[in-house]
Amino acid sequence: MENSCRVLTPATRAEDILLSYPVTLLVFERLSLPLRVGDKTLAEIAVERGIRVQLLTNLLQLSLGRTLSEVNPFVLEDVPHLIDFLLNGHEYYINEANPNIAALLASVLPDTDTPNGELLRKFFDRYMQEAREHFDYEHDVVFPYARLLFTKRDSGDYRMQEYKHRHTDIRVKLEDLQHLLLRYLPPLLDASLARRLLYALDILCADLQIHTCIEDDVLIPLVEKMERRWNS
Repeated sequence: MENSCRVLTPATRAEDILLSYPVTLLVFERLSLPLRVGDKTLAEIAVERGIRVQLLTNLLQLSLGRTLSEVNPFVLEDVPHLIDFLLNGHEYYINEANPNIAALLASVLPDTDTPNGELLRKFFDRYMQEAREHFDYEHDVVFPYARLLFTKRDSGDYRMQEYKHRHTDIRVKLEDLQHLLLRYLPPLLDASLARRLLYALDILCADLQIHTCIEDDVLIPLVEKMERRWNS
């Protein structure tokens, strides 16, 4: 993976990346890029979508484990596309990833009420509630503000500083749930259920880590840059 990340360029064929690293399918999905890529390069795909190829390669490399210091700088032009990317991520978490984990958790916990089972259920329920509130706030307040600021100066009294104060990393709760499961998971007749649950949690945690990085370390600084521009 590391070597392929190093050679990922605008001239890289999209098919090579998607076939070698299925996790990059999520990047294409969240940027609303078609998976019928043929023999096109990443540059050709980006031009057709109307986005900078550096934005596409940056997001692909982040999904492959690169850090922000190892990719090209994001620019103000990327803001609307980053918002779309994050919103599509929310849809994936709400409609696919979280329900999948909820179903697996229900399968591994016994039908009878036990202290440990109740602890795990309540912990995941709190995560689900916090995630919903987190996504709703961004959907209703933060992202509309950023879009408005991108198109015109008058954006009201809201500032990204308020978002920074209340922004939480919901991934931490999932990591805590992983630890709790390894301590309190009941004996199972089908051990594959526990493995599938822990795999799903690990994949979601890794995805949320990138999602949070884009929010905290890319989108917020870009929007603050727009605020300074308009208010200077």
